[in-house]
Amino acid sequence: MDAPHLPQDEEPDAAWSPADRGWVLVLDFRRVDVEKIDAAIALHARQPGAVRMLDERGTCIYRNIYRPPDLALFRDLWRLASEWPGTQAYLSGQPTDRDEIDAFIDRYVDHVLSEGREERSCADHGDYPAHLGCRDHHIRLRLGPELRDSRRPYWFDFARPLSRGEWLLDRHRMQAFLSPLRQRNGCPALSFPRIGAAIDRLPERLDVTGIWRYEPNPLGYPATRRLVPRDSDRYHAYLAKLFRESEEWRPNPRGVARRENSE
Repeated sequence: MDAPHLPQDEEPDAAWSPADRGWVLVLDFRRVDVEKIDAAIALHARQPGAVRMLDERGTCIYRNIYRPPDLALFRDLWRLASEWPGTQAYLSGQPTDRDEIDAFIDRYVDHVLSEGREERSCADHGDYPAHLGCRDHHIRLRLGPELRDSRRPYWFDFARPLSRGEWLLDRHRMQAFLSPLRQRNGCPALSFPRIGAAIDRLPERLDVTGIWRYEPNPLGYPATRRLVPRDSDRYHAYLAKLFRESEEWRPNPRGVARRENSE
């Protein structure tokens, strides 16, 4: 059976991520000879938007569409039907296997529902993003406790000396640092197109004047010294100016607003 058709503004594309325009789950299961099939059909029938149809072989298929507020309903039916023959889940129009759906649900619960937060709040705060990546493994932008954490370096830790008083930001090394997170591509709070857009927003060259000063680098790589901000207020104004004109990193992304207004 073909993947379910989505409205035009939800069609998946090469750069799509669940964090960009929200997500939608579709679950199809068939009438099969299993112990709890009647309970699953009854649960399906009680849910808004439930559809029953026949495939080309005359087999009865039960389908429903789930958005973020319906996650608990989806999970109840998924627990019953996920291992049955012919069951298929689609994440935003794409056929998705059981492990990916389980991981998606777990990450959504961990990143969003557990703290009552919105999807965008895992990465977006105020005038510029707090960090790029996952809460567990990311590149920090917003200043915080001065702890040397190899899983959470600052973006300016990826700068290396180019000449006297001038440093070059190694964007390739930033991307490589975040590349393991592609294993979490189902996370609703993780958008690689927007991470890439934010990295591109950062300056390629950093002059050792104004807001920057040197300090010894305890990691010793890529240089024995590192750049750090002189003053948090000036640093905040500096990054806010960099991101002010960025459509990708407004506090309320355009795609999220459209999703909220359309429901």
